[in-house]
Amino acid sequence: SANELEIWKSVDGFMSCDPRMFDCAVKLDEVSFREAKELGYFGAKILHPRTLTCLKDTNTHVTVKNIAKPNDAGSKIVRKKTQSKNLVTSVGVKRKMAIIDVEGTNLVEQAGGAAKIFSAISTKKINIDSISTAQVNISFTVKEKDADDALNALNSMSEKLAGKIISINGDASHIIKEQLENKS
Repeated sequence: SANELEIWKSVDGFMSCDPRMFDCAVKLDEVSFREAKELGYFGAKILHPRTLTCLKDTNTHVTVKNIAKPNDAGSKIVRKKTQSKNLVTSVGVKRKMAIIDVEGTNLVEQAGGAAKIFSAISTKKINIDSISTAQVNISFTVKEKDADDALNALNSMSEKLAGKIISINGDASHIIKEQLENKS
């Protein structure tokens, strides 16, 4: 296998957020393979999320560099990042998403409550993008074009959920970070 892979693009490397949306975006000197994959999935056009799958368990050094600035360091994609004081690596935004929030105090007490919700969505062949849970609610995102079908699927079973269903259309933001290591 190769010792080094340089990927030449028209950008300086991975960024802390989308520079077209935020003036405060800074280049990331280093990202993990997992972070690079997530950044690709959540909108960074640098790499397709699957690009690095075959390289993550090798010793190949991967660098993303700007073709217009060949002497700049770019962003390194590494197996293990050096220690950083920053807990968050980057913030990504996916456009045209719907956030669906299923709330109910009885939701957590129902065995298989989440399975019922996701089964109902699955029957409509809708892909769930991300999921967040708490004691009394389950929130998830779907493509905006699928929101009505998802709500219809949930409304058809709402009495089984003992809760209310809220839909918020718009953009979904995602925090990308390396997993925290347990120091104990």
